[in-house]
This record gives sequence, C-alpha cells and structure tokens, in this order.
Amino acid sequence: MEFELSTFFFEIVNFLVLVWLLKRFFYKPVMAVIDRRKAMVEKTLSDAQEIQAKAEALEEQYNHKLEIWQKDKKAAQLSLKNEMAEEKDRALKELKTQLAQEEEKAKARMERKMREITGAADTAALALAGKFMKGLLGRVAGAELEESLVQVALEDMASLDAAHKENLAKALQTEKEPVEVASAYGLNPTQRQAVETALQKLAGGKVACRFTQDKKLVAGIRVSLAHWVMNANLHDELRFFQEETNAGNRHFPQN
Repeated sequence: MEFELSTFFFEIVNFLVLVWLLKRFFYKPVMAVIDRRKAMVEKTLSDAQEIQAKAEALEEQYNHKLEIWQKDKKAAQLSLKNEMAEEKDRALKELKTQLAQEEEKAKARMERKMREITGAADTAALALAGKFMKGLLGRVAGAELEESLVQVALEDMASLDAAHKENLAKALQTEKEPVEVASAYGLNPTQRQAVETALQKLAGGKVACRFTQDKKLVAGIRVSLAHWVMNANLHDELRFFQEETNAGNRHFPQN
C-alpha cells in the first residue's frame, strides 16, 4: 500500500470540514440545549430551595404559633382552674352565709315562738292570779281595809311634788264641777272631812266634793277631777297591775 500525500491531505481536509460542520451545525445546538437544560435544572433547584426555605419558614411559624398556643392553653387552663376555685370558695361562703342566716331566722322564730308561748302562759297565769287575788282580797276586804286605803290616799296627796301640787291646784281652782270621791263602803263624816281638808289644802281654798259609793272598787277610794285621777282602791290597783303586765308581754322585742 502506497502512501499518497494527496489522499492524506484530502482526508485531513475532510476531517476538518467534518469538525467544522459538526461544530457549526451540531455542537452549538447541542450545547444550547445543554445550557437550557442546565438553566432549567438550576432554576428548578433554585425554586426547590425557595420552596424549602418557605416551607422551613412556615414550619418555624407553625412551631412558634404552636408554642404560643400551648402557653395560652396552659394559661387558660390555669386561669379556669383559679376561677373555678374562686367560684367554689365564693359559693361555699355564700352557702355558709345563707345557712347562718337561716339558722338565725330559725333561732329567732323559735325564740319568738317561745316568747309567745311564755307570754301566753304568763298572761294566763296573771289572769288566774288576778282572779285569785281579786277573790281573795274581796273576801278580806272590809271597812277596816278601806280606812287604811283612805289614809294612804291622804298621805299620797300630802306627799305630791311641787309640780303636781301646782297643776292640781290650778285644776281645783278652775274646774267648776265638784271633785268626785268614790268609795267601796261609803266614807263616814270624819273621813269625808279629812279628804275635803286635804283637797282644800292643795287648792288653797274651798273645794266642793261629791261623795259616792261604788262597790266595784272592792275597798278604798277613787278621787277624780277632770283629767286628774288618784286611785287608792283594790279594783284599780289590780287592773293596773294586769294591764302593765300584759303590756310588758306585748312589748317583747320582735325579730
């Protein structure tokens, strides 16, 4: 085989032409496609990194919100627990107060009922005692007892204080009607004279008296002029005793 320089030269030229053709029509488009694919890959990687960064940011935000929510949840649970405890204490205190009030009301009702029962018993006992005393005094009453009561009345008129004496003196001087002097057995002349003398001494002048007999007085006298009355008899004293006692029973403090 002989080496031909012209053939070799043509082969070199063909090769160079082939390389130029490949570079001209094949290499650049391929490289352009590769560059485009590379750019697409880089963009995809960039987008993926951006998406990952956003995902990490969202995860961080979620974790932060979750942490805040957990804290708020614990705080709300603690607040609710405290409120429930306070409400429980308030309800217990209110219940204790209501129970104490109900106990006080029940105690007051019981005390009032006991006072009513005691008052009724006292009233009945006093009424019975009044009847007994009236019956007993009616049996022992007589002229001798009345004489003692008349003496008591005279002593009471003599021992009046200055203000009462002044008021009684004005009434005796200005009243035109006679002084009513009632007695259970009727006063004898000596007793009548003593009563008139005592009244005239109080009035500082002459006094007209009208003497009557009233057996309801049991024993003793009743001296009355206008609005002034002096009792020294068993009937009025017993009635006064009963009225005062009944008034005392009625005036118990009520709750």
